[in-house]
Amino acid sequence: MESQEHQTHKEIIRRIRLQRRRVSQMALEARAIGKQCNALAATSPEDYPLVWYIKWFASVVLIAAIVLSSNNMYPYYMYVQSVGVAGWLVVSFIWNDKALIVVNSIGLAVIINGIVKYLTLSP
Repeated sequence: MESQEHQTHKEIIRRIRLQRRRVSQMALEARAIGKQCNALAATSPEDYPLVWYIKWFASVVLIAAIVLSSNNMYPYYMYVQSVGVAGWLVVSFIWNDKALIVVNSIGLAVIINGIVKYLTLSP
């Protein structure tokens, strides 16, 4: 009787140790995922320098495109705008942000369509 009880206790201890190992492994994986997320969420040059510079360059370029557009500088604003949107598309892929990928992909396609239309219909 005692030996059966002793075996049961041994089995319980073995299962507890196995669960502790699993929990420890899951904690290590969670930390690794957290570090990856922090590396991609660049908010300053120290976090991830390339993304920070690309997003600010693309933002300034888009502001310039807005100024060109508001001054009716067709088709030049489309060329400038395509550079800015392409920059944000690169950033959205690095961040793996699906919403930004969709918006900037569609925006770039529309702008390129406008450029192609201008180039093919121009005298």
